[in-house]
Amino acid sequence: MSATPKGFKLTFTQPLGNGVSAEILKSALSMETWTYRDAPDYGSPELDLHPCDVTTFKLGADRKSVEVVLTSTEIPQVHPHQTARIYHAKLAAQTLFDANAPAQLDAYYTLHRFPAAK
Repeated sequence: MSATPKGFKLTFTQPLGNGVSAEILKSALSMETWTYRDAPDYGSPELDLHPCDVTTFKLGADRKSVEVVLTSTEIPQVHPHQTARIYHAKLAAQTLFDANAPAQLDAYYTLHRFPAAK
């Protein structure tokens, strides 16, 4: 999982099955985000936990990657001492690949800011 100017790129170790479309991916993928409070005492609850709205999915030509475009890449300030935001992608993977795959794939990304467009 890597950050892009408009969201994230998910890269897989094997190609998605030939019958998998962007619509099927949309129903199989969910994303959420949150942040933590940075303070001298250890631990913080998840702050501003909410789902990420995805506008489009762009399937790579090799079918081993998917670009996920988010509705918003704004990183809200919810606490004066918040850490970077955590993004969690959950993919119901078992029916998306021709070879064996786990029931769910999870990817996490710690983000300070999205990269600038080139």
